Amino acid sequence: MDMIMDEKSGTKTLAFHGHIGPVYDVSCNYNKSLILSAGHDSTARLWSLQTHSQLVAYRAHEHPIWRCAWSPLGHYFATGGADRMVLLWSMQQISPIRIFSGHLGDITSLCLHPNGNYVASGSSDRSVRVWDMSGGGCIRHLTGHKGSVTSLVFSPHGHLLVSGDDHGRSSSGR
Repeated sequence: MDMIMDEKSGTKTLAFHGHIGPVYDVSCNYNKSLILSAGHDSTARLWSLQTHSQLVAYRAHEHPIWRCAWSPLGHYFATGGADRMVLLWSMQQISPIRIFSGHLGDITSLCLHPNGNYVASGSSDRSVRVWDMSGGGCIRHLTGHKGSVTSLVFSPHGHLLVSGDDHGRSSSGR
């Protein structure tokens, strides 16, 4: 179950039903018309805020999906989870357009570069990988965290990637 809360009153304004089990992550697209959710049921679901309905259930992961993130450009999104893979999706297809593998642990964080060309993934293997969305390869493999990489963000200009782990350490790289 996914729900939207009115930020001023704190009351529930809209609920979506579709996932079987917990929802671990949600992400809003750039114009806030669509919501993507990631669940224990190994699906990512696309919801419309205009029609208040589920549009698509994306099924390609074999294990729970922990994270989902939209491209700032809006047509692409990424998912990652317990199967140790990052899947890149286009809204126009029900199958992933890229599958990135290489992590040795669950995908615990995701973000997409402001220019829409790269996706960064953090893992319980204590590393960060930066993937080229067009070529499909890993272009950076960053190590040094002491625990699972729980958060990632590119700076607005895209020149800096900041990560944090569950041992209280933050790291940045260009």
